[in-house]
Amino acid sequence: MAFENAQFSTVSDLMTKLQTFAAANGWTVNHSASDRLFLTKSTCSVAFRWSTTSPTHVGIFNHTAFINSSTDPGNHTNDSGQGVISGADATIATGRSCPVPNTGGQYWFFEDDTYIHVVVERSSQNFGHFGFGILLKQGTWTGGAYAYGHRDDGAGGTASAALRSAASSYLLDGIATGVSIRPYCASIHMEGLPNQPAGSRWGIPWAGGTGTANDRGGNVRANLQGGFRGGPQARAFGRFSGSPQDGLVPMYPITIYYDDPSNARWYYLGYMPDVRGMNVRHFSGGDETLVGSDTWVVFPTRYKSIVTTNGTTRNSGIAYKKVV
Repeated sequence: MAFENAQFSTVSDLMTKLQTFAAANGWTVNHSASDRLFLTKSTCSVAFRWSTTSPTHVGIFNHTAFINSSTDPGNHTNDSGQGVISGADATIATGRSCPVPNTGGQYWFFEDDTYIHVVVERSSQNFGHFGFGILLKQGTWTGGAYAYGHRDDGAGGTASAALRSAASSYLLDGIATGVSIRPYCASIHMEGLPNQPAGSRWGIPWAGGTGTANDRGGNVRANLQGGFRGGPQARAFGRFSGSPQDGLVPMYPITIYYDDPSNARWYYLGYMPDVRGMNVRHFSGGDETLVGSDTWVVFPTRYKSIVTTNGTTRNSGIAYKKVV
C-alpha cells in the first residue's frame, strides 16, 4: 500500500517515476526502455508507449501475458485491442492514451495490492487520469483486470454539453458511446460469462450503442455498462454534493455490468477498488477529505468551470482513497 505526490519534468520522467513506484510496491517490471514500460502483478499485465520526440500522450495497453522485450506494446499475448501500435505521438493519440504535458507538472500515484491509479495535473486545476488494476469482483468469474485512459471530447463544448459528452471517456466510463470514442475506452479481462462467445476475453465498459469490435487477435469483445458518469449508481447518486464542513461527502462506486448477448439480462460483475465518483462543487483538485477513518483525495474529472467554460466537466469529480 502506497501513495506518492510529487513533480515530474517530462513524460519520460513521469513514466520512470511510475516504474520506480510500481517496482517498490510489488509489481514486476517486465521491460522498460526510453519509449515503453511493461508491468505485471497477479493477473494484471499492462504496457505503455510514448514518443521519444516531443511526446504529448502516453498510450495504454493491456494483455494477459508479456512475451519479450522485442515485441511492441499492443502485440503481447491476448492483447485487448485498445491502444494504437505506434511510436509516433500523433498516432498514439488516436487510441487509448492519456494526455501528459512534456513540460512537467504535478502527479499523484495511488496503490494498494493490485491496482495503481494515476492523476496528472496538466495545467493549474486541469487534470488527466489513467490507471490499471483488478476489479473487486462479484462471484467467481475468470478475469477482472482493467486498464483505462483519459479522452476529452475534442469538440469542447460548454456546461452540460461537455459534462455529459458521449465523445469523452474517463475511468470505466458509463456515458461514452459510438464508433469514434470506442478506441479510447477502457477494457476489462473477462472469460466464460453466460453466452460469451468462445474465444472472447475482453469487455468494453461504456454506454454501448454500437458494436464493441474485436481484440487484437480478432475475437469479439463483450458489451459492458460502465459505472462512471453513467450507469445505475452514477445516475442515482452522482447529483448530490457535500462538503467536510456539513459532514456529508456523498460518493458512488464505479460498478460494471455485463450484457448477455443472447438474453435480456445484465450481470453485476463488481467495482473499481478505492475509487469513487462524486460531485466536487465544494472541492478543488488535490483536496483531502476524511470519511470515517479513510482519507480520500478529490479531483475534477477534467476541470471545473472556474478554470474555463470551454470543455469544463463542471462538478463531475473523482475521489481516490489514500492508502498509506
